[in-house]
Formats: sequence, structure tokens, C-alpha cells
Amino acid sequence: MGLFGHLCISDDVTALPGSMRVTGSCFHLILNIPSLSRLRLSLWGFQQVENCRAANQRAVEALQKYGATRVECQPDGTLAYPGAPAQGDNGHRSLPEPLTLAEELVIRRFYEQKIQQVSTAFSFPNKIQATAILYFKRFYQKWSVMEHDPKHIMLTCIYLSCKVEEFHVSADELGKGIQQDPQVVLKNELTVLQGLDFELIVYTPYRSVDGFIYDLESFVQGMGPEAAQGLQFFCRS
Repeated sequence: MGLFGHLCISDDVTALPGSMRVTGSCFHLILNIPSLSRLRLSLWGFQQVENCRAANQRAVEALQKYGATRVECQPDGTLAYPGAPAQGDNGHRSLPEPLTLAEELVIRRFYEQKIQQVSTAFSFPNKIQATAILYFKRFYQKWSVMEHDPKHIMLTCIYLSCKVEEFHVSADELGKGIQQDPQVVLKNELTVLQGLDFELIVYTPYRSVDGFIYDLESFVQGMGPEAAQGLQFFCRS
């Protein structure tokens, strides 16, 4: 007799995240949805911190070994440091202090705000702004800001989000609009795509929120003008 699995969903938040009980030829898998969700989110947050710490440590080691942190990915998958001194250069030079994790976080937050400012200047839809910020966050879970210039990555993330969301803006238009070299955008496009593992689909909440607001407005209008005024007063407060 084959095994028959029985999936049981538990709403007991005090239960374990998951357990399995075997009875004869049957197994019963008991899952706790709230606990699993909390466990998944906590593991995701922990993994994100570990990825950022590993990227920071890799950049620090490169600085100590090569005297440079800016990195370029080679076709064979190896990393090259174009800013490293040439072989045979025995000149002693002082190395800059590497960034800490906290300092990297401040820099990333700064450029995330810059994405919002650029999106506002170009009158981009909210979904493009949100997609670009998510691309930027995901990229720097794998790389340090010491390895790739965040200003260049920021522009490339905006350019890619326009492509994915089918809002046509050329690299020349984007570069000229903010007085930056458009070749920088194109040069880093493949780098960002590889950093995102070519997973470009992003689900933003804006369509759902817009639908909710539309339904809410229709509902309130059906209740009369007094209800609409009360809702406006509530929203302002």
C-alpha cells in the first residue's frame, strides 16, 4: 500500500511551526500557518543581513589584497579589480578605511531616496519607482556599495524598471534628464541583471490599493454627501 499524505492546517498559534505524525502506512503533516509565516519572515531577514555582511567582508578582503574594491565580472565568472595597482608596483600607499555595515546602510538609504526624486522629476508612475527601489535593494543584498558605484546602479535600476513596466524611456533620455552619461546605464545593465538573477517580475500593491480606494469611494457616495464629508474629515485627521 502506498503512502497517503493528509495535510492538516492548524490555527493554534502556540503549536510548533510544523510537525509530522506517522500512523501505519499514512503520514499526517500538521502545518501552522501563522508560525510558518513568522518563521519565514524571520529567516528571510536573517539571511538578508548575512548576505550584506558577506558582501561587506568580501570588499574589505579585496581592499586588503588588491588595494581596490571596485569590481568587474569577467565572462568566465571571475572577479577583476581594475583599480588594483599593476604588478611590480612596490610603492607603498595608504589604503582608505573600508565602510562598515551601518555606513553602507546609510549610503543605500540615500540612493533609495534619490530614486524617488528622479522618478518624481520624470513623472514616472508609482510602480516604476517601487520596482526600481526593489531592484536596488535586491542588488545590494549580493554586492557591497564598495564594489559597485551606487549612483550608477541606481540609474540602471530605474532604466530596467521602465523596461519591465513597459514605460519607454531610452538611456539617452534618462541620462540627459539628470545630466549623467547614458553609457553608464548601459554598461551596468548586465551587471544588475546578473545581480537580480534575471528575476525581474515585481508585484507592487498599487493596483490593489487603487481598486480598494475606488470601491470605498463608490460605497461612500451611495451613502450620501454627509457620509462623504465624514470620510474626508476622517482621512484628514
